[in-house]
Amino acid sequence: MNTLRLTVAAVVAAAATLGAASYAQAQTYHMLSTPEKGFWMEASYSDLEGLDQSFPSAHWFASGRIPLGSGLRITADIPFAYSRMQVDGGLRESSTVFGNPFVGLEYTMPGLIFESGVRVPLNSIEEDTFADVIGFLGDFQRAEAFTDEVVPVSGAVAYEYGLPGGASLRGRAGLVGLFFTDDEDTANDALVDYGLLGTYPLGPARFGLGVYGRWIATEDEGRFSDNSIHHLALSADVHVRQVRPGISVRVPVDATYNDVLNSTVSVYLQVPLN
Repeated sequence: MNTLRLTVAAVVAAAATLGAASYAQAQTYHMLSTPEKGFWMEASYSDLEGLDQSFPSAHWFASGRIPLGSGLRITADIPFAYSRMQVDGGLRESSTVFGNPFVGLEYTMPGLIFESGVRVPLNSIEEDTFADVIGFLGDFQRAEAFTDEVVPVSGAVAYEYGLPGGASLRGRAGLVGLFFTDDEDTANDALVDYGLLGTYPLGPARFGLGVYGRWIATEDEGRFSDNSIHHLALSADVHVRQVRPGISVRVPVDATYNDVLNSTVSVYLQVPLN
């Protein structure tokens, strides 16, 4: 790992917040739910401190899910990031990166979902580019998608509790193991993800408010507040014909994270398959 990534990981690795709220798909927690069978695309713009970004700097995830029968489902995503920055002399410099794809299995039963998966270290990250930094800092729940020389393995359980009027309360807790493959004897890490989401339907629309966090369980120095980061997410989507477009806004609530990220705005489109 280069110095930049080691520094970022040490300061904000705790911020890779949760997959908590998404009952159907933990890897896209800020969505209110995702199709049991289908695919979805999301694009996110992050307002990062100290980076002079210009359109269309953003990171994307193309995701999908296929039922296997008997409560089993396979899910996957492919991450991508693009940066366009202003550098010395007013020039514009661009870079792109394909991140580490995710492959996982889910097992469902009434009110519960059990998740497991791994990100395959196939990224195309190069030195002195900013595309991976945009993806890493802008979406800490999936920061591992834009980190090199690491194999992230995850497992989690999510629970949904129904409320009157079609509303629901969803909670999730999970563990992510980071197994580094560099030549610098970097210590492996264990991250604990957790979160809570409330959702409310209104006609064809859905609204949600969630709080999410990540804690570095293997860090033995400092207090819990020093080794964890949290944020709030406000989401809304609507069913239009056979698709569901949506938007989410995520805001960090910790001082350390606020020094790096002001907010992330995501737009997404879900396409269920029959």
